Amino acid sequence: ILFSHGNAEDITHNKPWMYELSDQLSCNVFAYEYSGYADTKYMYQPSESFCYSNAEAAYQYLTEEQAIPPQNIIIFGRSLGTGPAVDLAARKQCGGLILQSPLLSAVRVVAETRFTMPFDIFANVDKINHVTAPILIIHGKDDRVVPFSHGKTLCKMSKSDSLWLDNAGHNDITDLYHVEFISKIAHFMDKLEQ
Repeated sequence: ILFSHGNAEDITHNKPWMYELSDQLSCNVFAYEYSGYADTKYMYQPSESFCYSNAEAAYQYLTEEQAIPPQNIIIFGRSLGTGPAVDLAARKQCGGLILQSPLLSAVRVVAETRFTMPFDIFANVDKINHVTAPILIIHGKDDRVVPFSHGKTLCKMSKSDSLWLDNAGHNDITDLYHVEFISKIAHFMDKLEQ
């Protein structure tokens, strides 16, 4: 799994969860940091282009330095991390794409609009149809950060597999539905191996 984290977190924050994910799914998890986050926050201003280039560098490291076949890489994005995840999966070969609490685009999180504005970022709605790998979308129905409708719309556009979770918000999915969350991802991964 190549993991892209959300906005108000970094890889240090996610480390225990990534170890648990790796253990429970019996797979390796590779996470990377966005320039402008964590230890680099005083060196760089975070940006959409940094997120994309950091995801690309992580993918390149796995495929070129580690010689992992692209079809063995499952790209996983959570919240803001769905932006670099969808962008990468739309441009590169991968075995699958998992999106947790995905956004249609950044502007659409705060305002309903049918069109992508020139200043909008992480426009997953414009890229999801370019992803050729199987997709799994997980979203809490009570998400107050990224509306549940974003996950449903992306799912409908891409004919993805899905897991919709009642009474789950943006940051409590794995707390409230840990067993279902892991089970759905494991089932998705098993289907990819067939």
